[in-house]
Amino acid sequence: MAKKKQQGGGGGGGAPAWMATYSDLVTLLFALFAMMFALSVVDEARVEQLAAAMRGTSSRRMPSVSAMSGDGVTTFIGNGITNMPVATLLVQEDGEIADRRRQEFTNMASEFMTYFADRNLSEAVVVEQGEGYVLLRFADGVLFDSGRADLRPEAIEALGAIANQLEELDDIEIMIEGHTDSIPISTARFRDNLDLSQARSAEVFRYFVNVRGMDPTSVGAIGLSEFRPIADNSTPEGRQANRRVEIRITRSGADAGLLRSMYSIP
Repeated sequence: MAKKKQQGGGGGGGAPAWMATYSDLVTLLFALFAMMFALSVVDEARVEQLAAAMRGTSSRRMPSVSAMSGDGVTTFIGNGITNMPVATLLVQEDGEIADRRRQEFTNMASEFMTYFADRNLSEAVVVEQGEGYVLLRFADGVLFDSGRADLRPEAIEALGAIANQLEELDDIEIMIEGHTDSIPISTARFRDNLDLSQARSAEVFRYFVNVRGMDPTSVGAIGLSEFRPIADNSTPEGRQANRRVEIRITRSGADAGLLRSMYSIP
């Protein structure tokens, strides 16, 4: 009886079929990592310059891909943002806008300081300039008499001078804050300190909007009662410092919107 021929012979030719697939996979992974490394090589100084410009203005948008087509876009692999002329121009333009706006706020703060100094109110009205804002802090008795929420004649003059400055600027937001000390108040008109602080900030709001015609969507008013002290309420001097009205002026946009969202009525 003849023996059956053994199927699929033993030794043979070439590597198994799965090796080809494995080789392709390794090649693709190598190409992927090489591309990722190339994309990661970015001029850090230029990126920081771009980020600073973006922080300086929230109203400016990056151009779309279609807006940067043609000669405006070059190969970015290997150099990242350094090979994007449109982005470079955007950095320069937005940097100039940010510098101009910063100078506008500096000039505004200087004008306010001069105005109140000329009227011997430098100690009663503090002018503070920070990154992206100007703050006016009116001490107790400057805008309102004790326990009242009716603007004094001198207050109307001061608020008018402020409005004159603000009308020269575009894209600003104004937040008016009323603050009190921690001594409870209860009168026929005001149930408590919260009522008083709200009434005072609302009165300043009405002046800016109803009298001076400011855009009501760019002006906000809030009463914070005794819950945001800047001094110790256990001393007479501290309580006097805490009785105040603050007007905070910022640029409109994302930063100002975030600032507003930080406020809450107790």
